[in-house]
Amino acid sequence: MVDRSTEAQQRIPSQPPSSAGQTLYEAAGLRVNELHGAVHAAEEAVPSAEDPRNQVAQTDTFLAVMSRHLAAVEDVVYPAVRNHLPDGRERAGERVHRAREAERAMRLLEGSMYGDTYAKPFTRAQLLSDLDHFIEEHGRSLRKFCEELDDRLPESDRVQLTESWSAAEQHAPTRPHPYSPHSPTLGRLSHKFWAVADEAMDSMDSRVIPHQQPPPRPERESLWSQWLTGNPQFDESSPAQPPQPEPD
Repeated sequence: MVDRSTEAQQRIPSQPPSSAGQTLYEAAGLRVNELHGAVHAAEEAVPSAEDPRNQVAQTDTFLAVMSRHLAAVEDVVYPAVRNHLPDGRERAGERVHRAREAERAMRLLEGSMYGDTYAKPFTRAQLLSDLDHFIEEHGRSLRKFCEELDDRLPESDRVQLTESWSAAEQHAPTRPHPYSPHSPTLGRLSHKFWAVADEAMDSMDSRVIPHQQPPPRPERESLWSQWLTGNPQFDESSPAQPPQPEPD
């Protein structure tokens, strides 16, 4: 049985949390805290003379964090739920349906900032409040799934699943796509397509989104990499060899 006596409650930065030494339950708790922090920051943001785009920037940040999270959970966590938990297929399917409803609200929230006529009947405050309630519900469900997976999976599988979860968030869409496929196979392909498309659109729109954690660089680059970058690295632990006299 995994010890779950402690759980982080503080807000965390808008980037995928580190997976080092975490149980799935702990990883879920950190991610849910991140979502709560992002949606609360969006709810509290107001434009000001010093930062007139603060409200838009905080909302874009929330949409990016939420979109990445939902896509990664669908691609990594829910397949494990289907394969390893009782009634997993039905339980995961219900959560995918609820996530799709949340993505529709996210699309309306995005449209409300950029003049979408379909979003006019909905206020930004109401949409954010509804999404805050969804995150609460989603968090309870996600923690429950991860708690059961922690108890059923061997440690090696848990570690691999946690690392795959973090990796999926690095390459997930940054915008909601509620009308794209959400089935296990087509949904994963759709996420890969939209991740590339969203990155291009974010650049063209100068959209404010949280930066991803760059992958760690190796302590020592390969000889090929050193040659390409013109950055030779010498082994300082080896003693320097005195120059040899040239033969007469």
